Amino acid sequence: MSIAVRYSNKPQETTEPPESPCIGVCTPDPVDEDHCMGCFRSMDEIEEWSRMTPEEQWAVVRELPSRDPEAAEG
Repeated sequence: MSIAVRYSNKPQETTEPPESPCIGVCTPDPVDEDHCMGCFRSMDEIEEWSRMTPEEQWAVVRELPSRDPEAAEG
């Protein structure tokens, strides 16, 4: 399931934190080793996730579809 589909029905204007985007496929992207091929977060975002505010987490989640090659294919 693409990231865009996973979050399409989730309210994004809430004070509740989103679910972690992690899908258990923790593999560095061979082209951009700073990003995970499973969740499309940067290594810094993964490391900081539990310390981020819900607003910061939602900001990351809103960016993920643009990093997902499946979403780009339409």
